[in-house]
Amino acid sequence: MNKAEERLFKLIRENLPKNVSLIEDVASVLDINYDAAYRRVKGKTALTLNEALVLSKHYNLDLKNLSSENSSENKVISVEKTHGEISIDFLYNYFNTCNIEIQAVLNSKKGKIISCANDLPCYYINNSILKNLEYIC
Repeated sequence: MNKAEERLFKLIRENLPKNVSLIEDVASVLDINYDAAYRRVKGKTALTLNEALVLSKHYNLDLKNLSSENSSENKVISVEKTHGEISIDFLYNYFNTCNIEIQAVLNSKKGKIISCANDLPCYYINNSILKNLEYIC
């Protein structure tokens, strides 16, 4: 069983009343039999993504917090398309904020920047500070 599944079942167990069986409750939520739920809880069978989503929704858990026990290690910077009208002040604030957030990632032990774009960004140059940028998509 991987660490994320262990943490998921630990969080579920902590939120269940003492008189409720974890395995029976998981079986009921996932609409599977007791043996199938037992195999998932004990790590003999991996959870599917859909099952993890169903469990997280049912028990009101955030899957993002499962990748690390220490939630302060789980910082996500989400970048989305901005509005069309951009002023100089907006750009200054935007790049200043980006610089602060990128420095925080670069200063962390296991910091990683992942980019998902249709075109290779113009700043993706071998000798730049972003040479460790992981490009996917």
